[in-house]
Amino acid sequence: MSPLSLSPPRELSDHDSSQIGAEHEIPSGDESPHSQAEHHLTQSVTLLRQSGQQDELPRGLLHRSALWRAKYQITNDKSQIELAERDLSEAETIANRGSRATWRR
Repeated sequence: MSPLSLSPPRELSDHDSSQIGAEHEIPSGDESPHSQAEHHLTQSVTLLRQSGQQDELPRGLLHRSALWRAKYQITNDKSQIELAERDLSEAETIANRGSRATWRR
């Protein structure tokens, strides 16, 4: 098994951000840290889906799930827990699919 190699995050150029679309614009500085984190994590999950990086998608979903849980602890809004459970369920489904493929080899 080879070690996981991750490249460091890079800044989006004007060209890159125009391809992402208006719904993924970088948030302004007047948003709360949770809002900015939600924006960036949702953008990351979306980009992982678009790139076909199924092996990396669960990691993004797990991080976003942790954010939903943190937001629930602050707001006590049960919809945040539902979002966390949805992301965890999807990450588990992808992980199980990958683990079955490994065992078949």
